[in-house]
Amino acid sequence: MGNLSVACIILPLSALISACAGTTMTKNDSERMSFTQDTVGTSRPPQPTSLILDGDVASLIIRKSAQNPDTGMGYLGIGEYALQASPDLKLKFESLAKALSSQQLPSPKPARRQNVLRYDFRLAERTYSGIYDFSLGKDFNSKLKTFGEIKNAILENGNPVIGFRPEVSAQAAGGHITISLTMVNTGETPLELTGPSAWREDSGPGVASVTVGVSSAGKDSSVYYLDSEHLVVEDSQHSDVISIEPAQSVTLRFAYPLSVSEGLSGDYMLAARMVAVILAPKRFAGPIETGVDVVRMAY
Repeated sequence: MGNLSVACIILPLSALISACAGTTMTKNDSERMSFTQDTVGTSRPPQPTSLILDGDVASLIIRKSAQNPDTGMGYLGIGEYALQASPDLKLKFESLAKALSSQQLPSPKPARRQNVLRYDFRLAERTYSGIYDFSLGKDFNSKLKTFGEIKNAILENGNPVIGFRPEVSAQAAGGHITISLTMVNTGETPLELTGPSAWREDSGPGVASVTVGVSSAGKDSSVYYLDSEHLVVEDSQHSDVISIEPAQSVTLRFAYPLSVSEGLSGDYMLAARMVAVILAPKRFAGPIETGVDVVRMAY
């Protein structure tokens, strides 16, 4: 995607004037803009990512963590991040709005899987709302690069109003492996999510699951599906609902027998994937998805 440069002058009284386009973005225009990257046409779509400008506050709602492209791993955040919008950040929102309003956009093509951008905003006293299909053209897609720039700016500098981070570890001893799942509330809002009594081995849309893979050099990998059957008794109070206060965490432990073939020697590594169903806060309710960084297993 190419850069979309806009030479603009910021005037007092909340008027944004774009010199290159010759249009004025009033305060009413900028009161609320929303842009959401989404996937449609598949039974198990990735979770959407939304950017919202509401007055002077820019928000990022991200429901799926992503890997750091430089290292191939690394947790980048799940939740709602808020940032006081600078004039430069507001101009980036405006550039997205101008691109999407610059021409008549064709309807999305019928396909089994489509990456789309949903938008809803007001610009130059007109309201625009619709869906853009990214498969319709690289040239036009290059005008939408600022979506990623806004996302990164809010993720790096924003305040986590809602935040969730899972961590996994394990120990093997006495013929058993105990897997510990620690769920951290990194935001300012209490969290509730479905507990392991609702976790399933094969998750469908809206179904929670936690899958942990254990591997070692020269041995076959083992996969564990965390559920209430293997939850240790001491943690059973969290079986149905997990409640986590801000800046707090909850750790659940799951015990499984080790087979003879798995043994207890060698250098073991763990990797995990979690699909959680958030119950509260209501504005963030629904499924979220995250991978968990690879860690070593103690034994």
